[in-house]
Amino acid sequence: ERDQEWLFCATSAGFYRLNILTGQVELIPHLKNNTITFDNNNTKVIIPNQSSGILLGTVGGLYQLSNTNDNDINNISSVKVVDELNIWDVILFESDYLLATNKGLYQLNTDTLLLRLMIKFSDSLYHIKDNTILDVFKDSNENLWLASKSQGVLRWSTQTMRFKNISASAPFELTNEQVLSIHQDENETLWVGTENGLNLIDLKQSTAQVF
Repeated sequence: ERDQEWLFCATSAGFYRLNILTGQVELIPHLKNNTITFDNNNTKVIIPNQSSGILLGTVGGLYQLSNTNDNDINNISSVKVVDELNIWDVILFESDYLLATNKGLYQLNTDTLLLRLMIKFSDSLYHIKDNTILDVFKDSNENLWLASKSQGVLRWSTQTMRFKNISASAPFELTNEQVLSIHQDENETLWVGTENGLNLIDLKQSTAQVF
């Protein structure tokens, strides 16, 4: 994530920033007084927030960082806002954030920072025990597409509150059940990245291509 002269980098060994003008690299102490563990130091998701700075997703929770552009790294503040969840992805949904985690999809209120469980795969009719969501994407119809580790991609309608499954054995036949990323282009076709290739799905024509 780039912000003016700073380039922010989430790595498995901490959160860094690079000054693109000077080439200086600094480790941002996002843990502050918290005990450093392998999980909370494994940073994965960077979400810029104009009012609060940066939301940083880790294997061990979600952190809110302020003053990240300050030249003095000691002036950067960090607060842990979500504990004990492996944060895989974060998107803005209406006025709140949606968190794709190892325990399902959570909704985080941007004002109060209150967290609530929104949905999980085990609530569906597809007999999915692993609630890990690796990626979340909102399409043009306000549907949420959720990437799973073992059952392809599931579409969840925010209106009907129902799931629809697209997998290797279901219609469109994905090249692998483990889905890593989801994206919809300007033609409203769906790109699904799996453990074994890239799938282009045309929902209107009910066709799929493999790359």
